[in-house]
Amino acid sequence: MVLTGSLLPLPPEILGYPQATTPEIERRRSHLKQWGIETMVAVGPKNLGTLPILGLGYVGVVVMVLWRGQPRALKIRRLDSNHDSLLSEIDCLAKANQIGIGPRLLKGSADFLLMEFVAGRSLLAWLQAHQGQVHQTLRRTVMENILSQAFALDQVGLDRGDMGRLTQDVIVNAQCQPVLLDFSGASLNRRPQNLTSALQGLLWGSALAEYFAPDFPANQRQRLMPHLRLYKQKPHFEQFQAIMAALGCKQR
Repeated sequence: MVLTGSLLPLPPEILGYPQATTPEIERRRSHLKQWGIETMVAVGPKNLGTLPILGLGYVGVVVMVLWRGQPRALKIRRLDSNHDSLLSEIDCLAKANQIGIGPRLLKGSADFLLMEFVAGRSLLAWLQAHQGQVHQTLRRTVMENILSQAFALDQVGLDRGDMGRLTQDVIVNAQCQPVLLDFSGASLNRRPQNLTSALQGLLWGSALAEYFAPDFPANQRQRLMPHLRLYKQKPHFEQFQAIMAALGCKQR
C-alpha cells in the first residue's frame, strides 16, 4: 500500500481527545512508545480539527499508524467515553477473529486497540459506486457474505450490536469482501441478534435498503417474517438456509 499522508508525532489532541491533562497524555504516549508506536499517518476520510483520521466514534478516535513498518489502525479511547476500558471490545474482536471476522487484532490494552488496517470503501460508498444491473450479482454476493458473517457471530454467542446500521461499519476491500468493523458495542453476555438485525437493516431499515432491496424478490418482508420469527426461536443452520432460500440466494 502506498501511503500518501504526512507522518507526524501523535499530537495531544489525538492522544487525549477531547481534553486531557499533560500527565495523562504523557502516560499514554509512553504506553504507545513501549509498543513501538510514536507517530501517526495523517490520512483518512474524517477530520479532527485539521488532522485527517480514519474514524471518530462515541468510544474512540481511530488513526493510521506505522507498526513494524506496516500501516495499522489504532483506536484510542476517548476520555469522555462511557466505556472506561477497551478490554471488553478487545475480547469481542478476538472472538470474532477466531471465526475469520473483523480486522485482525494485533495488540490491546485499556486505552488502545491496535488492529489490521482494512483498505477499501465504506459499504454505502461502495454501493453508490456499484449501481445498475451490471453490478447486481456483485451486490448480492456482498450482502450474502454479510448475512453469513452475521449468522456465524450468532453461532459463537457474540452479539455485535448495531447490525441494522452498517453504512460506515463495513469496509468493502479491493477483493469485494465486506469486513465488519467496530466491536465497541459488542457483547458476549446477551442474546445474539446479528442476522435478524442485519437483514432488516439491509433490506428495510437503513440507507442501504435503497441499493440492496431491488436485487431481491418482491414482497420479501412478508415472505421472510415467518422465517425470521422461527430463527429467533431456533437460530440453527436449517433456519438460516430457509432465510437465504427465501431471499433467492444460492446455497453454499
